[in-house]
Amino acid sequence: GEWPVRITPSNIVSIAIPVCLLIVALGAAVAYFFVRHRRLSNSFTQFANSHYDTRRGQATFPGTADAL
Repeated sequence: GEWPVRITPSNIVSIAIPVCLLIVALGAAVAYFFVRHRRLSNSFTQFANSHYDTRRGQATFPGTADAL
């Protein structure tokens, strides 16, 4: 059989609050990973630029006899 579901303000609130919390949590997670990814790519770019000789077209690492 079917049972009637009454839509009351308390029903709406009990569904809306967890849904809103879930949306906020997902948004925070996406923002966190976006910032982390951007930071990682920036630090890699700085590392790559500081270890690359544009005149010779070679990567250089200090402390090694051969320049790779």
